[in-house]
Amino acid sequence: MAWLRRLRVGLRGVLRRTRVEAELDEELEFHFEREVEEQLRLGRSEAEARRLARLAIPGVASIKDECRDQRDWMRLQRLLADLRLGVRVLSRSPVFAIVTVTVLALGIGAATAVFSLLNGVLLRPLPYPDPDRLIRIFETAPMSQGGEIRSVANPTVADWIARTRAFEGIAAYGPWSVDLTGGDRPEQLPAAMGSARLFRLLGVGPQLGRLFAPDEELPGGPRAVLLSHPLWRDRYGADPALVGKSILLNRQPFTVIGVMPSGFDFPAGALLWSSLAVDHEFDARQARHLSVLARLAPGVTIEAAEADLLAAERDLAGQFPRNYTGFGVGLIALKERMVGEARPMLMALFGAVSFFLLIACANVANLLLARAVAREREVAVRLALGASRSRLVQQFLVEFLLLFGAATALGLLAASWVVGMVRAVGPADIPRLDGVSMDLEVAACAILTVLITGLLFGLIPALRGSNPDLIRSLKSAGALGATRTKSLRLRGGLTVAETAIATTLLVGAGLLVRSLDRLARVDAGLPLEGLLTFHIGLPPERAQDNAFVVSFFQQVRERLEAIPEVVASGMTSRLPLSGSDHSTSFRLEGDAADPGSERSAQDRAVTPGYFRALGIPVLRGREFTEDDRPDGVPVVMVNQGFARRFFPGADPVGQSLLMGGRRVIVGVVGDTRQFSLDLPAEPELYMPHAQRPWPWLSVAVRTRSDPRGIVNAVRQAVASLDPDMPVTAVRTIDELASAGIAQRRLLSQVLGGFAGAAFLLAALGLYGVIAYQVTLRVPEIGVRMAFGATRTEVIRLVLLRGARLLAAGTLIGLIAALLLAGSLRRFLFETTPADPLTYAAIAGLLMVVGLAACVIPARRAAGTDPVSAMRAE
Repeated sequence: MAWLRRLRVGLRGVLRRTRVEAELDEELEFHFEREVEEQLRLGRSEAEARRLARLAIPGVASIKDECRDQRDWMRLQRLLADLRLGVRVLSRSPVFAIVTVTVLALGIGAATAVFSLLNGVLLRPLPYPDPDRLIRIFETAPMSQGGEIRSVANPTVADWIARTRAFEGIAAYGPWSVDLTGGDRPEQLPAAMGSARLFRLLGVGPQLGRLFAPDEELPGGPRAVLLSHPLWRDRYGADPALVGKSILLNRQPFTVIGVMPSGFDFPAGALLWSSLAVDHEFDARQARHLSVLARLAPGVTIEAAEADLLAAERDLAGQFPRNYTGFGVGLIALKERMVGEARPMLMALFGAVSFFLLIACANVANLLLARAVAREREVAVRLALGASRSRLVQQFLVEFLLLFGAATALGLLAASWVVGMVRAVGPADIPRLDGVSMDLEVAACAILTVLITGLLFGLIPALRGSNPDLIRSLKSAGALGATRTKSLRLRGGLTVAETAIATTLLVGAGLLVRSLDRLARVDAGLPLEGLLTFHIGLPPERAQDNAFVVSFFQQVRERLEAIPEVVASGMTSRLPLSGSDHSTSFRLEGDAADPGSERSAQDRAVTPGYFRALGIPVLRGREFTEDDRPDGVPVVMVNQGFARRFFPGADPVGQSLLMGGRRVIVGVVGDTRQFSLDLPAEPELYMPHAQRPWPWLSVAVRTRSDPRGIVNAVRQAVASLDPDMPVTAVRTIDELASAGIAQRRLLSQVLGGFAGAAFLLAALGLYGVIAYQVTLRVPEIGVRMAFGATRTEVIRLVLLRGARLLAAGTLIGLIAALLLAGSLRRFLFETTPADPLTYAAIAGLLMVVGLAACVIPARRAAGTDPVSAMRAE
């Protein structure tokens, strides 16, 4: 083969370099001696003949290069020579090499890390067959109840399966509260319940064992469970004999029927699965608490499937008007449902890293331009000695590729560290984060992007640096010629671009920081200091006895309040700022009893002492006491938002709500933020836990000192009542509040980091341009000072040049920020994308710091000695 022959010749040339060079020298010497003999025949003297022969064969070095170009092996040898020369040249300029490698490594590392995040979360398809046909189905509430999306009841799913034809299958699933006992310490595991149909829809079967049998999917049937691969491996040592054996879940024996394959994670985080038989509301049509997954039939669109479901929902409304009147359906692709909330943040990060990559490449181009000008005399000498322009361009690009190679290695190391850190500490509400990795495909994409961008920027100084004015360059390195003027203009343009990009990033970061500052000032409705929260729950066999449930949690409160550091304790079915959503329907006295016309509000079951423990003020009426027993008058408390919406201008205390019976409103409390600090308080109603027993409660403990310091005492207090009861989700209320704005904080931190680095690069670029300009204008400055210009006037002259570049870049950046800031709107809180204070502050900061970067070259220019400057010229 031709390529194999060329490779063999090339290797021969490298291994036998001395001999081949000798053959080339002999050939040139032969031609030279022939020319000398010809001149001697014409009667020339020996010396004259040799002089004329040298003139007849000019540029021996150039001829050698041309001869080498005719041989493939020499290309490889020249490349190796260029690499050796590049290493020597760069080693003589360590500051330039270190700065360039650092800037490129920052760009490569940032791009690779963000590309990995985008690929892992947004771009990578779901690991199931035909994932585009998997959809999530919701019900939508009547407009009288807000019209929001709702979960679905299990009987509804069974009816949809029987009444629709647009789907290959429909399956329901939901969270399952599981206590794993039988070991050294009870442990609560994230688990899910779902039918065998769920796994078949996903196209995933167990690695060991089988799926649920029909009798295991019905209440009262055999209790069965599937284990995740991590749980089977870490807790049970990957023992295949475990299949068919029993384990204790919620203090009841469950038979392990199978182990799911490694990597299966649906719903996210679940470590084991039971069938829907464990659902205590299996047959309740009004219990809308399950998620629904479906697979579209081949060729069926989401729109056609929605129409099919709506027809089924109308049939159900006719058959069960109380449960379905006014309800609709909503469909969304499974992947969009999983990643949709994270998409805006990730796209904002993508935009930020793209800007940062541009500014990094522009900064490197500025450095390469400065270096090309500094090497003008060297390049001119090499051209005068016969080197070709293409040879010099190749040498410049080889030097850039050496820098790029070192930067790539450092950048990939940094990206690997960043990706690992994001996986470890990233916000919990970013889906598929565990699957994010820096694979070869992502790394190659990032490196190729940076390489192409870098070569485009690197080729400009390579072409300019290889074509200097030979006479001027050899004669003087100090005159301000056309080449250097063009170089100065190009560097100035790059500096304006850097400043504009940095301005855009700084404005975005400034808007987010301003939003976080306003969020920090939001009144959550309760003091966030000194409050510890955790979850405890009774097993199903004990949860059926309401008297025991009430008595048990009352004893837990007594044990907790016996801890010396505890001020107060209370319990609730759902904590503020937890994001938990649970609503109930009711009517006011005088409302029509039409199906679907009920009102809706968030509902909570709370124990006595709850409002005191959380610091929620009771504004009117009274709070719950131990006297609000199951056999007492049914009572309820409401928050201010509830009173404003349903009793505008009236006092709700003493009024009644109709919700499966009459309940009297006995008090009004302050509003608390339920979902996060950036969302307004919802209308809420509270019922005494004794009148609505709840077997799983969140506990709030108010302490006199650091709440984390009593965690062990809390565990001991609970264990003194039930040693098999796990204490889970131990967090302070402040950590709950922080979790609700984790995406905002992460975006603010990352964008702020990019903006800060970009700002530093822009300031360094501006400093370099002004310093370079001062160097070129030393003769001019000397003349000005000789004619009477003062130091102040010289400083003003230099600063004016810097101010013009700054002003141009800042103005362009502010306009770009104004156009792009709308993409951050969803992350802003009480801050508009055109917030004038942020724009003014960023512009002022840029001008102050930018002009400060110009002060050093300005002072250097003012110290110019006119005589020395004019003599040098």
